[in-house]
Amino acid sequence: MSKKAFSLRRQLLQWLLVPLLALFAGSSAVSYYVAIRFADLAHDYELYDIALSMWQQVRVVEGRAVIELPQAALQILEFDSRDKVYVRLSTADGRFISGSHELPDPPAPARGAVSYYDATIHGEPVRVALLRERLPDSDIEVAVQAAETRVKRDLFAKDILLAVLIPQLLIIVVAGALVWLGVSRGLMPLQQITDAVGGRSYRDLSSIPERDVPEEVRPLTRAINGLLAHLGDAFDSQRRFIADAAHQLRTPLAGLAAWVDRALRAPDMETVKPALRQLEISSHRATRLVNQLLALARAEPSAKPQLDFAMIDLSLLARRVCRDWVPQALAQHVDLGYSGPDSGVLVRGHDLLLDEMLSNLVDNAINYGGSGGSITVRLTRGPSPALSVEDEGPGIPVGERALVIERFYRIAGTPGTGCGLGLAIGQEIARAHGATLEITQPETGRGTLVSIRFPAIVGST
Repeated sequence: MSKKAFSLRRQLLQWLLVPLLALFAGSSAVSYYVAIRFADLAHDYELYDIALSMWQQVRVVEGRAVIELPQAALQILEFDSRDKVYVRLSTADGRFISGSHELPDPPAPARGAVSYYDATIHGEPVRVALLRERLPDSDIEVAVQAAETRVKRDLFAKDILLAVLIPQLLIIVVAGALVWLGVSRGLMPLQQITDAVGGRSYRDLSSIPERDVPEEVRPLTRAINGLLAHLGDAFDSQRRFIADAAHQLRTPLAGLAAWVDRALRAPDMETVKPALRQLEISSHRATRLVNQLLALARAEPSAKPQLDFAMIDLSLLARRVCRDWVPQALAQHVDLGYSGPDSGVLVRGHDLLLDEMLSNLVDNAINYGGSGGSITVRLTRGPSPALSVEDEGPGIPVGERALVIERFYRIAGTPGTGCGLGLAIGQEIARAHGATLEITQPETGRGTLVSIRFPAIVGST
């Protein structure tokens, strides 16, 4: 199953609207409680007045409490157009004096206090006011109960609740609309950036204007502009690389074509042999250049060479490369040697790329180190292993050392047939392995020392 796409608009609306709805729900609950409370307070006073009026009519006759209230007056106290009203008068010991037998016996609150409680009569909820008080000039204590059903109270509470909730609901709706509008307006700069970038040609890598961009969005536009600038540099570098590669390939290919034409015009085999030798030289040069270009492509970060990394013994690799290049060194009257452990210097890397890197450094040293000199491939153990190639040539001026690792860059007046890719390849492959390439001068003060220091060693024996 695909994961649901993340929406910033939906996220903002949830963070803003959900608390509003929760606030409305909480406010509704509080409003309901307040409405019920005020409805009870308003009508509890009426019940208290009924109970007090009834208590005021009680007299002591021959040591007994009697009520001097005609039946018609009692019916008036119990009359209500919406609710059923019940009244009851009894003594402290529960002896019924007057009123409704349907009211249950009262609880026992403190004397002289009026209390209110809920009860049921025939399964219908009622609100009861209870007044317990001693009659004047006597020791007789009576309890007066006045009760009514909750019809008026519920209607009153409903009116209060509607009067409070309707304005609150309107406020929530208006606030929600304003939140929606505010989120939409707030996200508009992002949409404008999207439109500005989406409507561009792939060739247009100019920066996004920041004049009308909000301060909170500017880090994003600056990051995009930085990426566009890097892409522009990468495209320029790619165009230069293609142009330089085409230029470098054109020379050996033109030579191949010229020597083929000469060979075709030769009258006999002896005349053809010099042309064939030149064809061999030009083909080797073209092949070498193509292999170097392929090595550069494999070492590019986009190629992700790290996916094929494995444990490599640098000592075995260095000895193998030196052995492979001995014939070429001898042909140039150069003494090529290896100095370092025979085995056990382990790093995590790509065998073919590391071989290509060291081969290019040795090739450079042979071509530019001068005939009759010596080249030393040196390997030292960790914790960070270091691999270096030292020659006794004219060396590289300090001001040129940062430039010679550029692709196709050659120092003016340099002899040889190289195309300026050897050190660039070494730099790219070193970076792919997390290593650093450094160009210095040997302690002897003559020649060039190219050192590659790898990250912390993984293991050694």
